[in-house]
Amino acid sequence: MAAAMEKSFLTALKSRLTHCANLIASGSVSEQVINTLNALSTNLQEAASGHVVSADVAQQLSSAISELTSKAKSALHVSCDQSGYQPPRRKEGFVITAEQIEVFQKLNFTVLQMARSLGVSYKTMKRRLKYVLVDRVRNALKRVDPGGVAMRQLRVAPISRRLYRVAGPNSLWHLDGYHKLIRWKIVIHGGVDGYSRAVVFMKASDNNRAETVRNLFLKATEEFGAPSRVRCDHGGENVEVAALMENQRGPRRGSAIMGRSVHNQRIGRMWVDVWKDVVNVFYSLFMSMEARMENVDEGILDIENDAHIWALHYVFLPRINHALDLFSVQKNNQGMRTERGQTPNQLFLRGMLSRYNDTSTAASDFWAGSTFNLQLPAQFQHGPELAARTCPLSPERLVELQAAVDPLSGPHTSAHALDLFRRTLTFLPV
Repeated sequence: MAAAMEKSFLTALKSRLTHCANLIASGSVSEQVINTLNALSTNLQEAASGHVVSADVAQQLSSAISELTSKAKSALHVSCDQSGYQPPRRKEGFVITAEQIEVFQKLNFTVLQMARSLGVSYKTMKRRLKYVLVDRVRNALKRVDPGGVAMRQLRVAPISRRLYRVAGPNSLWHLDGYHKLIRWKIVIHGGVDGYSRAVVFMKASDNNRAETVRNLFLKATEEFGAPSRVRCDHGGENVEVAALMENQRGPRRGSAIMGRSVHNQRIGRMWVDVWKDVVNVFYSLFMSMEARMENVDEGILDIENDAHIWALHYVFLPRINHALDLFSVQKNNQGMRTERGQTPNQLFLRGMLSRYNDTSTAASDFWAGSTFNLQLPAQFQHGPELAARTCPLSPERLVELQAAVDPLSGPHTSAHALDLFRRTLTFLPV
């Protein structure tokens, strides 16, 4: 393990030194080159003290770094003499030592009192307090993990975030289920086009069956066309969609990419907005309906009672789906900063128009108006599913309820929804 770390460290150090030597040889010397060499020298000393590299190797490398530093300073001096210009020096900073700050802290000085005592501004004092704290953290890291510190300092640049890229609209759909309301036996299923970020479907259901997800998917294909590939998790609710894709697009081409939900970033990011704009209102309302308090509007819902859950679904599922429909329309027509103000609908249409003569699966099927073959493979297994609630009312009583209580009637407020729920409870058998 130690030998591997030493080899990795020396390889990275050699790469940095070679880069600096090339800059010096080409005459492209700047203060940054000298600062880099000084940092490498310090880093090498810390690596030697942490036994990352042997003392002999460290001494040889230190001599090489010193020689390069001297050459760089000479080259920089000549360059400055030839140019006849010296950049302005920075203003000297205030000298505030750690010992001074420790004395103030022991005497319980506030930040403002420290600043006035030292004759500096409040912001300067705050910056110096943070600087001292960071310095302590650095020293602690060097004591605990000197090898790791040495390796991190040799990194040329931090790991950059990977860019999301797909060929065009309908190249890849992201499907997922949202379970924030699962306590009340409600699941939200959604799909997003990866290229345009258009919401292709989003609906709350009282079950998590594969048939439900399949029907939502097929309805979306009627409006947006069929995707070339889909990405979803390994949940049992996705097996029919995966089977349809494999049957329609062919196996062993990634027609249904199944993996962990945390990697399904397009739809995963959408759930943040769904919670903020829609779900959190119903979540808070349902929790208050369960609470056992004296308020008449609270404590009216028993989640252990199947009849209560059915009544909750009767009243609130249409209202949740109405809110989700409004959310989808708003999202699909909202300009995106990263796309120069274009909306998902505009991106989708422009992407399809630009690929009118394209031979790719997604584009050619869209313009040809191809539909899915609804025949599923003869053998595939369903995973665990959330079953729908059975209606506790007789057919005659259900007709009376539908005539008396329209879930979408009246204002879309919590107070009116609670009134509809209480009226629905009166129809349930005792």
